Amino acid sequence: MKTVMKKASASILIVEDDTALGESTSAFLENLNYDVTRSRSRISSLTTLLDNRFDVVLLDLNLGGGDFEGLRIIEAARKAGISIPPVVIVSGQSQAAIKRAAAVIDTPFFVQKPFSAEDLTQVLRRALDLSGDRRLHIANQPAARMQIARVREDEPRSHH
Repeated sequence: MKTVMKKASASILIVEDDTALGESTSAFLENLNYDVTRSRSRISSLTTLLDNRFDVVLLDLNLGGGDFEGLRIIEAARKAGISIPPVVIVSGQSQAAIKRAAAVIDTPFFVQKPFSAEDLTQVLRRALDLSGDRRLHIANQPAARMQIARVREDEPRSHH
């Protein structure tokens, strides 16, 4: 008997610095037949967005504990000319704060932590409906890589 591998239904980038939440969300989505990539920082997220095509980005709003640090990823990607798919903001903040952040990056999609499997799948379906095939991969990768290098230079240095 031959095993038939089903093609992933969509490709999702999870930007989440909480390892346990990132792993559990990734496992849940993979079980639903999504192709999942995880990232934990601004630079790795930008590079991943540049080098790959995603249908949706699940974005932790307060990545690394910084206020609205997740938004800086989207702003930097746009500044670098990296096209991005629909973004679903994930946050433990109040709905009002999440809605304000969503307005900044012009996304109607968000889910509040802690979220249920049903909440996540509903918002993902809506974002994927919008995604379709409208996103084209960036053509000018060298220019975008130079912009990412500038973002890396602006990263706060950790002092140990």
